[in-house]
Amino acid sequence: MSMNCSLVRLLLLLVFSSSLMLCILAAATITHLPGFNGALPFHLETGYVSLDEVTQAELFYYFVESERKPSEDPLILWLTGGPGCTSFYGLAREIGPIRFKVAPYNGTLPMLVYNPYAWTKISNVIFLDWPAMTGFSFLRNDESYRADDIKSSKEIYNFLKQWLLDHPHFLSNPFYVGGNSYGGKMVPIVAHKVAEGIGEGQHPLINLQDDLLKVHAGEPGFNKEGQAPTKLKEIGGHGGLSERRGDFLGDKISNHVGGVDGGFTGYICNNPITSTILDINSRVPYAHGMGIISDELFQAIQRSCPGEDYKRPRTGPCIEQIKIFRGFVNELMMDNFLTKKCEGESIRPELSNAAEADRSILKQKSTVLRSPPPIPDIECSTYPSYLAYYWANDNDTRAALHVKEGTVKEWQICRADFPYDYALINSSVPYHHDLIARGYRALVFSGDHDLGVPFLGTMEWIGSLNLSIIEPWRSWHVNGQVGGYTVRYSNNLTYATVKGGGHEPAKDRNMETSALFTRWISHKSLWLFVTRETSNKKRKKKKNLSHFSNLKKNSFTLYKFFLSSDKLKNNFNAYRANVLLNLCCELFQIISFLVRRGE
Repeated sequence: MSMNCSLVRLLLLLVFSSSLMLCILAAATITHLPGFNGALPFHLETGYVSLDEVTQAELFYYFVESERKPSEDPLILWLTGGPGCTSFYGLAREIGPIRFKVAPYNGTLPMLVYNPYAWTKISNVIFLDWPAMTGFSFLRNDESYRADDIKSSKEIYNFLKQWLLDHPHFLSNPFYVGGNSYGGKMVPIVAHKVAEGIGEGQHPLINLQDDLLKVHAGEPGFNKEGQAPTKLKEIGGHGGLSERRGDFLGDKISNHVGGVDGGFTGYICNNPITSTILDINSRVPYAHGMGIISDELFQAIQRSCPGEDYKRPRTGPCIEQIKIFRGFVNELMMDNFLTKKCEGESIRPELSNAAEADRSILKQKSTVLRSPPPIPDIECSTYPSYLAYYWANDNDTRAALHVKEGTVKEWQICRADFPYDYALINSSVPYHHDLIARGYRALVFSGDHDLGVPFLGTMEWIGSLNLSIIEPWRSWHVNGQVGGYTVRYSNNLTYATVKGGGHEPAKDRNMETSALFTRWISHKSLWLFVTRETSNKKRKKKKNLSHFSNLKKNSFTLYKFFLSSDKLKNNFNAYRANVLLNLCCELFQIISFLVRRGE
């Protein structure tokens, strides 16, 4: 039975459940936006979902249909960072179909332009203002409201269930949860709730045991019966997973629901905040490797801070060295140290209780969240967010978006005073363990010039998953240029960097990030992707290229054989098969290069 049918049954069951106290408010289709010239060339919907009878929380969302085949293309729930940063950031500054025209603000409404590299060209995306009191989301009763990771994940999950009930025609689409920064921390937590909800709702209707055993039995990290790694049992009770859940992770994979066609398929994390210690401690070796600090300071920190948390050093010598280190990094733009140092929004909050925050970053963030925000230099990467403040607070804009009158007095792209308990879940790594054990697809990617959440820390926690490498570290390209580097692991995990990208690479490297996403979501290799660039000039005919073309064709046929042949899997051990596959991949890459050079 397909995941699609099972998900439908789960949702129908929830409709009649007395525990589901949700109400979808009227959604609105938006055909024109103030500041955009003409009708929108994409389908935009906005609306609210009411979630809680006590707080009467109403979460606001923007939904953009795919410009290709909305009935078939993936559906993505996108969580912008913060928490407390509006999803409009993702819509208008990262992966959505609109961007602000950068021009000096003169008191008139800022102008919008179309983004040709939007992810919505090939996918349906829900941009959610989470938690309540973010963006245009609001509470009718906000007394003593304080959000946290667990509460937020429940709100997001309940929102998703209700949204799908109201949009049943998207139930058959492949579904992904995606997000960046702190949203990237929430992604695996929310995805875990989705996976559990499907599993519990389907049982005993769903039986994917045989398929999952075929996928995982005998793989590195799994035993012959398809049991999860022992290490997963040891992490129960940490990072928000209970002791019972830790045992659950050690159960046979046959008891889980894995990725299949339709339904919940996987998740996407972009520069994700994951582990407080890993993320912050990795700043030191990253700054050293990028030439920001000297060898002497790096070595002094290593000597003075063994086993220390660099965010809250305890010993005198370590405190002194970290103070010197912060002096260097505070001169730079943390989100992308290649860019001009500017005042501007930050979707990367503190990684623990705000009272114990890194004051330098908190200061950088809070100075721009006053009303109205200060005027940044027009050359600053933060200038579009400055324009967004005036655009979103315009009465015509609110009317066009069908924002409920009187609910949000002043819209802010990020809130500095957001009531949130960051300390409840210190690490989301256990959730990654769980999802990977279930066999879901995962794409994790990092802008390689993010000083706040360096890719070194991300690679370290990925390494802790103890997955085998299927495709080794190599470059991937866009228009003949290196777009970044990638490595593919077992259990459907792909990691990639975006060259020159910062904390939000879709903002800094729009075209490259779009290419990265398009290849992965289409189940294509990031690096094994050959495009033939055309030219207006008439190309000269080349002789003696037929043999190269034949080699290319034959090598690709061999490559597909190694990927799909059951005979190969049965007759060769994993090591030999992997060596042959890599040799075949290298051969195909070399021949493809020669063909491109010759044509």
